[in-house]
Amino acid sequence: MAGSQAQGSGASVVDVAGYIDQQPVGAFQIKLLLTCAAVLLLDGFDTTAIGFVAPSLAKEWGLTKAALGPVFSAGLFGLMIGALTLGPLADRIGRKNIIIFSTLAFGIGTLVTAFVPDVNALLAIRFLTGLGLGGAMPNTIAMTIIAGADPGAAAAGIRALPGADRARQCARCRTARSHQSEGRVCGGDAVRRA
Repeated sequence: MAGSQAQGSGASVVDVAGYIDQQPVGAFQIKLLLTCAAVLLLDGFDTTAIGFVAPSLAKEWGLTKAALGPVFSAGLFGLMIGALTLGPLADRIGRKNIIIFSTLAFGIGTLVTAFVPDVNALLAIRFLTGLGLGGAMPNTIAMTIIAGADPGAAAAGIRALPGADRARQCARCRTARSHQSEGRVCGGDAVRRA
């Protein structure tokens, strides 16, 4: 790892991103990427599947298609709440834990959806499933970006996303909050003491 004395401050500067970017893609990154892709695939399947079964469900329960509107909304509302709450929680307790919890939540919710007896139970289950979906998606994407699954030039497309490079830099040094509490500055490719 490259290390040197910062100009006049006596602080050491470490080029963390540069070191990580020089490493080849390994088995860990490939497994991580495939696992995250599987979670996102299941996330998309669950979100889409309810739309395909809605006409049959409405016919079976004698409902109008409009009566299922709140069910779709509950799932999306749960997704929004999950994304807004479980993302910041993952910063505190770890993305891996949140991804596992979220995937279990939406997996169980998806299975239970097949056995609900009425529209009110379906509404509640879809909301809870949405919470899991909302927690899984942003954390899985963040996990692939920050865990170094994108070394070198292969990451150009991912790094082009707004905020992706900044998130990657800060995450490699833990979190921006810890930087502030430790009197550190995160920016560019180096982390240094302020």
